[in-house]
Amino acid sequence: MLAQNKVPGLSLRTRDGRWIDAPALDGHFLVNGGDMLRRWTNDRFLATPHRASNRSGQPRYAIPFFVDCNIDWPMECLPTCVTSEQPAKYPRFTYAEYMSAYHDARHAQDSADGVRIQAY
Repeated sequence: MLAQNKVPGLSLRTRDGRWIDAPALDGHFLVNGGDMLRRWTNDRFLATPHRASNRSGQPRYAIPFFVDCNIDWPMECLPTCVTSEQPAKYPRFTYAEYMSAYHDARHAQDSADGVRIQAY
């Protein structure tokens, strides 16, 4: 969740791969659902790739608010997002299992791209 300001800078990638600028609407919030929301809703709400860049020449400040689950929380599709025609697409797992798989996949992608991983 991101409170908008008068200086634009957030871009969203559409399904066809184009980048579009999110409008900076004063007094509004922008809600960007992530991968967990996508899984909970059986792909009803998608995770939107996004990036931030300030091309305005003015200072731009953004303070996003992120929400995560308890590490042992069971993750599964919400009952209201499953039907006989649309069964759950993702298996049940814990948040810890998801984050471990996400980290492993990200590490493998970075290694394939030649990105050096540094442990902190």
